[in-house]
Amino acid sequence: MYSADFTMAWSREGTRNFLALYREEECLWKVKSKLYNDKNAREKANGKLAAFCRQFETDANIDTVRRKINNLRCAFRKELKRQQQENSKLSASGSDEVYEPKLWYFNELLFLQDQETPRASR
Repeated sequence: MYSADFTMAWSREGTRNFLALYREEECLWKVKSKLYNDKNAREKANGKLAAFCRQFETDANIDTVRRKINNLRCAFRKELKRQQQENSKLSASGSDEVYEPKLWYFNELLFLQDQETPRASR
């Protein structure tokens, strides 16, 4: 269920600050981190992000954080895939052009790029 009681709308600056906090919490995104599988560390990190989100949504909780992260990462993955496809098309055609991502926070999430590489199938 989505919050109807907003204290402030999500702005680009708010999203950038959220992503900076998220980046600091490696236990939430870095699979090779020792804390990645530590449930308590992950709950604590999600709690910090939820506290930040309460600036924008008064009833924000861990589910709000998970939904926000999922939405941001999903859009990032889609744009990353598009960038890779377009760049391979451009290089195949001999062009020196490079695809510029349209997603305004794409560069803010580049720290996730190696986490988004598909795993080899078994």
